[in-house]
Amino acid sequence: MKKDLSVPSSTDDEYEFDAYQLYSAGYTEIPKLLDPLFQTTGLASVVGESDSGKSTFLRQFAISVAFKLDNFLGFRLNGRTNKVIYVSTEDGPDSIRYGLKQQVDGIMSENAKLDLKSLENIRFIFDTNELLDNLERKLQKAPVDLIIIDAFTDVFDKELNANTQVRNFLNSYDQLAKKYNCLIVFLHHITKSGSQKAPSKNNIIGSQGFEAKMRVVLEIKPIKGKLQEVKLMVLKANFLKQSDKNRIRNLKMSDKLVYKKIGDYDPNSQNGSSSNSGKNEPPKLPKSKDPKIIAEVKKLKEEGLTDREIASRFKAKGIDIGKSTVNSISQANNFQPIPLPKE
Repeated sequence: MKKDLSVPSSTDDEYEFDAYQLYSAGYTEIPKLLDPLFQTTGLASVVGESDSGKSTFLRQFAISVAFKLDNFLGFRLNGRTNKVIYVSTEDGPDSIRYGLKQQVDGIMSENAKLDLKSLENIRFIFDTNELLDNLERKLQKAPVDLIIIDAFTDVFDKELNANTQVRNFLNSYDQLAKKYNCLIVFLHHITKSGSQKAPSKNNIIGSQGFEAKMRVVLEIKPIKGKLQEVKLMVLKANFLKQSDKNRIRNLKMSDKLVYKKIGDYDPNSQNGSSSNSGKNEPPKLPKSKDPKIIAEVKKLKEEGLTDREIASRFKAKGIDIGKSTVNSISQANNFQPIPLPKE
C-alpha cells in the first residue's frame, strides 16, 4: 500500500520515509496552500515594521480560508479542511471582534452567498501558556490548514539573538506542522533601521536562525505618502521561480480593512522602471501630523472614547498608534469629549 506522505500513520513512531516512497508520491511541485506563495506544510512568516497592516493581512487570509474562497488577493487558495487556528498575543477579544466584523462585512458585501457559520472554522486563542501542547491537543481532535501566531516575540521567551535557542524553539513548531500537515505562519517584526532600508532578510529582528527555519518570508511595507497602501514582497521562498520572487504586489486597504491587489510589477524587468519605485514619493508624515488620523481622533474623542480605546480602534485597523500619541494629538488640537446632556 502506498504510504501517505502528508502525515505518519498511527503506527509510525517517527516521521520518516524511504526514498522509494518519496519518489512514488509523484509530486511535480511543492504543494501550496496559497499558490504560489505559501506551501501546504511547514513554517512561514510575514514580517514588517509597526503600523504596516500585518495582522490585518493575516486575519483576512484566515477569513478567506474559512470561507472556502478560491483565491486570496488573486492567489489561488487550496484549502482542505478550511479550518484555522489564530493565536493572538497583541490584541484581545475586543480588538479582534471589532476588526473581524469590519473585514467579514467587507468581504461579504462582495459575495452575499457566503455563510457566516463558516466563521466557526476559525478558532482564536488568547492564552499562550503551554501553547505548543495546547495546539497539539487541538490538532489531535481536528486537523487544520493554517495556524497563525501573532506575534513570534510574545511566544518566544528566550534570547532573540541566540541562534541555537531560536532554532530549537522553531524546530518544535516545524515538527508539529509536518506531523499534522498544516502551515504555521509567524508574524514578526523588522528593525527600526530596517524600515528605512531596502527590503532584506537581514532586517528581521533577532538571529538569523528565525529566517533560516522559514520556508517562506514575506514583507509588508507601507508605501510612503499613500495611506493604507502597502507593498507585498518576497524576502525568501526556496521553491519560487525567480520571477515570482522578484514580483512586488501593491495592495490597498479599504475602509472595511479589506486588502485588494491594485497592481504588481517586477522591478528587475525592462518595464520595471515605469512603476513607482518610491524614490520620488513625498516623505511620510508622522502619525501625529497626519490629517486623516487627526480627524479620526477628533471624531472618536467627541464620541467619548478614552485615549486607550482610541488607540485600540486604530490598532484594529492595522494602524499602530499608542495612547500617548493619541493624547499628544488631542492636546495639540485641544480635542475634548463632548459632555453628555443633563437629564
